Amino acid sequence: MLKKINLINLFCISFLFFITMNSCTSNKTENDMNNYNLTSTMDIFVTSENGDKIAKKENVPFKKGKAKGRVIRIRPDVIKQSIDGIGSSFTESSAFVLAHLKDEKRHEVMEKIFSENGANFSLTRTHIGACDFCVDGKYSYADVKGDKHLKHFNINPDKEGFNPKRFPGIKNRNYDLLPMIHEAIKIKMNQKDKDLRIVASAWTAPSWMKDIEDWYIPGSEANNWQGTGGVLKEEYVSVYADYIIKYLDAYRKEGIPIWGITPVNEPHGNSGQWESMHFTPETQNEFIKKYLGPKLKAENFADTRVLIFDQNRDGLKHWTDVIYNDKETVPYIYGAAVHWYESTFKVYEEVFESLHNKFPDFSIIHTEGCIDDLGKDAPGGIGDPILFKESGWFNNDEFWWNKNATDWAYTAPWAGELVVDHPIYTPVHRYARNIIVSIDHWLKGWIDWNIVLDKNGGPNHVGNFCGAPIMIDTENQIVYYTPIYYILSQLSRTIRPGDRAVQTEIELNGLDSDALHTCATLNSHNILSVQLLNTTKEAHKYTMEIGNQIAEIQIPANSLQTVCVQLNDRELNTELLVSKNYKREEPFTVREFRPFLNDKWIGNAISYGCYREGQAPGDNGPSEFQILEDLNILSEHWNLIRVYGADDDSEKILRVIDEYNLPFKVLLGIWLEREENNPENQKANSTQVLRGIKLANKYQKIIAGINVGNEALVFWSGHRMELNNVIHYIRAVREHTSVPVTTADDYNFWNKEESKLIAAEVDFIVTHIYPLWNGKNLDNAITWMDTIYTEQIKKMHPNKTIVLGEIGWATKYNPNKLGPGEQGSLIQAEVSYKAQEAFLKELNKWVEKNKVTTFFFEAFDEPWKGGGNTSEPDEVEKHWGVFYKDRSPKLSFVNYLRPSAIDEK
Repeated sequence: MLKKINLINLFCISFLFFITMNSCTSNKTENDMNNYNLTSTMDIFVTSENGDKIAKKENVPFKKGKAKGRVIRIRPDVIKQSIDGIGSSFTESSAFVLAHLKDEKRHEVMEKIFSENGANFSLTRTHIGACDFCVDGKYSYADVKGDKHLKHFNINPDKEGFNPKRFPGIKNRNYDLLPMIHEAIKIKMNQKDKDLRIVASAWTAPSWMKDIEDWYIPGSEANNWQGTGGVLKEEYVSVYADYIIKYLDAYRKEGIPIWGITPVNEPHGNSGQWESMHFTPETQNEFIKKYLGPKLKAENFADTRVLIFDQNRDGLKHWTDVIYNDKETVPYIYGAAVHWYESTFKVYEEVFESLHNKFPDFSIIHTEGCIDDLGKDAPGGIGDPILFKESGWFNNDEFWWNKNATDWAYTAPWAGELVVDHPIYTPVHRYARNIIVSIDHWLKGWIDWNIVLDKNGGPNHVGNFCGAPIMIDTENQIVYYTPIYYILSQLSRTIRPGDRAVQTEIELNGLDSDALHTCATLNSHNILSVQLLNTTKEAHKYTMEIGNQIAEIQIPANSLQTVCVQLNDRELNTELLVSKNYKREEPFTVREFRPFLNDKWIGNAISYGCYREGQAPGDNGPSEFQILEDLNILSEHWNLIRVYGADDDSEKILRVIDEYNLPFKVLLGIWLEREENNPENQKANSTQVLRGIKLANKYQKIIAGINVGNEALVFWSGHRMELNNVIHYIRAVREHTSVPVTTADDYNFWNKEESKLIAAEVDFIVTHIYPLWNGKNLDNAITWMDTIYTEQIKKMHPNKTIVLGEIGWATKYNPNKLGPGEQGSLIQAEVSYKAQEAFLKELNKWVEKNKVTTFFFEAFDEPWKGGGNTSEPDEVEKHWGVFYKDRSPKLSFVNYLRPSAIDEK
């Protein structure tokens, strides 16, 4: 079951965060408004008809003042929805066109789409089975009629490639839809920003499951031009849900996690023009409630987001009124998917506002939009057949920046009074306007249709040609990056998953209401990205107002402008954090550390290092998909985890827990390095502390405590700090948060008299006790640990809650490292899977008996530790996990989980 993120609650949390951190409210007078200490813009990017393509422009200074005239007012204190991403789609047609390029050239195009140096698209879509943008269409993954158990299910059509004998221009016969997705994922995995979320939609069930027993029936005189895609036969409704589950499982086995699904594309149908299948709001509600939702949960796909509807925005209200009001269905629903084909210029923001006000817990994702009916001959009855058929779009930027495009209903008498919603339009404006206005009105994600098509807008097996951001003359090997590509790239690069939309206000001062559009988002680094579209042929000066500061900026004619601004914490910043003389709270009120979840004690816990092969802190971190995979594994056994730094990766962990409503509490770390004789570390430490404070305030419901420093005080630590410096940071964190605060250190610090000075500053104590490192064997390990815990630490600090923050047993070590303090000298006991299993069993008996919160060290082996690739593979630091680096469980853990072991526990 998915918890829907309550945006009202998020707003309240965020607003309280701004009050806590900045001592301000949104109701202040002009003299005491928010001061973000702005000096100038951070970056300004422009894509324009004049030829700019994400061009960097000169920054503009800020000054104090009140904006007048033409105003773009940004309210960073009014936080709205989180962003899921911006991107385009994988289709068989796109893969077919790319297969015509040599491998090197094709990979260059894919890099331009998915890499950090390109568009870096993060939210994408693909089709389940055939759609109109397939070479031949009319296929599914289960085409054996009557195969109720789907024994013949396979996804071979997505990976069989294209035969050069049939298609002589093909350069790579093995390239297809699935290899295209694999190539995108590989690009993502080789960079720091790994976000790639895929929404999958079926255009139809296998034909034999439908009442028409065909893919579609076109309109004709015989059926009064009422074509259809058919509906599911009653006996196959459950089988169709199984079909979707089979798809998710097959793709997962291919290493491709599907982020979200829609039950069917365009459930109203398309009059039988190509593959389709009909649902009503009522039948889709029953399908999700009785079949798809429960099966997703039962088959371990409960974290796959279900999006209802998946058609034009003007029809959204009826669907949400039916489905969102069914209490049995809503636990399975993430939100609604929408398209834009109901108008060439309207955004239907009033529909989004109404929906959010009525159902604030549900997301809105735009899953399809394109320049449709490109270059097609006008059908009979069109009032303006000459303009209906576009021309001159390939390798011609002017086409995209001016009113040259039409759609299916342009001057069409059958559109009735709605024909006014389909005038000729400017492609760039349609894209940028739709994205910007939608985000400003609660949209969380926006996906374009085919990312790549040929120069004609195909292939399409029914002649439904459309524009694409990238169009390729396959015969002459010419790749044309249209202005739409650069518009999407600029937006994608500056609006990332996890960013939050903030409130904007616009005063046009005499300009037409369509002249300027704006939205703004705020990321975790407090960077504000303001997007502005100028649809006019003139440059315009405007004043950007943020808090009590203004900047006078000019937006070029016919352009998309992105203004990035680094907001500074209005009271708490690095300089103040370093210089302020924090006092101990008097009287000191202990914040109770409570390791409980839904009233259940969860103190049998684990340390979680999220880094896999080729990954390391601050370098190449995991994707959210990988973190989700880890947390799903851990949630079967633990509900309390410890992470060590306040950084991007820890924020990803918290965001995934929050977004998926995973059953975890977190002990969040703030990593500190030695400052004495290393002044550069002061800034790094301050950055960690500031980030930790922000995360603690943002994720209060998840964070059980915040740990300031790890082994920063014990005598043997390589990053040992002066005690007063640690106290300074502990006090800072306590002053600016409301969660319990501690510092974690070895027992050989907490058993010393000086530790009382630190104990007086923290809410609870975290200690590390390692029998293995202290020369103990399995026979006396737990007894020795209990003695240290009881006779030394508890006696030294009788009034403090004491948590075991690290204790474990490695499965490999290097006995040849015999230097002072090295593993071969200190470790005297057996190191093996069997030994780890035995230790784990005995430790957990002790934990359950004494109800001492204990973090086993650790969940997964981490290859980066102990020197990474430069160190020996048996380096002990790499082998503390109960899971291997590939996430498979070690024999020690498998044996521990057997029924006999559980009984003993």
